[in-house]
Amino acid sequence: MRLSISPMKIFRFFQTIQAKLIIIYVLLILIAMQLIGVYFIKTLENYFKTDFIQNRNAQAQRWRSMRRNILTRTRITRAARRTSRTPI
Repeated sequence: MRLSISPMKIFRFFQTIQAKLIIIYVLLILIAMQLIGVYFIKTLENYFKTDFIQNRNAQAQRWRSMRRNILTRTRITRAARRTSRTPI
């Protein structure tokens, strides 16, 4: 027993209202999935941009404070050397 579907039966299926409703429903689901995907991508993009900028600013702040501490220590050390060299 061989099952064969003629092209006319397939063509008739796509002419029915039920098939058209199924196609519309599937297309609506695909469109909704695309819109949700776009929303997620935009949300992730904004999150990662904000996170990157905050991390960069925090790192710059750490570098500034480290530099300030090093320069302060260097100035104190130089001043101490100058005062120790002066004859009494």
